[in-house]
Formats: sequence, C-alpha cells, structure tokens
Amino acid sequence: MEFDIVRYPFPLGHATYPRPCVIIDATTKDMLAITTKQYAKFNQFVLRHDHPDFAATRLKETSYVIGDTIARADPAVRLRMIGVIKGDLATEFAKWIC
Repeated sequence: MEFDIVRYPFPLGHATYPRPCVIIDATTKDMLAITTKQYAKFNQFVLRHDHPDFAATRLKETSYVIGDTIARADPAVRLRMIGVIKGDLATEFAKWIC
C-alpha cells in the first residue's frame, strides 16, 4: 500500500496556495493537507524526517498531515507528483486514517 503525495492548492484557513497533500482515495482524489508546522487544534499524523521510509516522501523536513479537513481535487487542476508514503510509514498512516 502506498499513498501519493502531490502538490495542490488545498484550501486551508485563508490560504489556497499549492502545498503538499496526500491522496487518501485514488478514485475520488480525496486528499489531506501536509504542513511543516504542528498545530494543536488539528488532528495530525507526523511524517518524521528520521523514519526509515521518510525519504520516499521527498519532503524536506518533518511534516504533519492534517486529518480534520478533506478536499477533493478539482479534475481541471493538474496534480504534480512529489513522492509517496510507503512501507511501514504507509502502514502506520493507513491505521491513522481509519
């Protein structure tokens, strides 16, 4: 099991600039935003830079998947592939999103 990480203008607060997002449903293109800051008010999954499977994400630093807001990709907007969540990290992430 793998989860694609793409760049998409995810609406988060007042910001809508392209940011890393993880696709949680390949059919509908439902996704969650990824940030580099930890916010106490959000339910978050940590992508730690020292995790053995972190390199495949192609993220630059420890990042946080925000689980409180799901967005569906607009089919008219091209998704730019960044990396993947795979291996044990994908297993941990899949348990978190259930």
